[in-house]
Amino acid sequence: MEVGGGSNNRRQGKAIADTVLCFCGLPAKISQVWTDKKLGRRFYGCERYKDKTIAELKVTIYELQSDLVKKEEAEEDIIHNFLKL
Repeated sequence: MEVGGGSNNRRQGKAIADTVLCFCGLPAKISQVWTDKKLGRRFYGCERYKDKTIAELKVTIYELQSDLVKKEEAEEDIIHNFLKL
């Protein structure tokens, strides 16, 4: 019987539960953008984030998601204001 095996498993489970995953499904760490357009912006990226194509796709997906949220909020405001009439 292994001594301390149970606590070791709990720590491993916690590490897995706290892991942030990249859009591609790999574990991600926090990184920072150094381009003129988004200088200093922090984001999560996996070991492949330096691949320019993947990084550009991640930024595009993030921007599209942000635009979608803004449009949904605007739509909700329009509906809410219409219902007040």
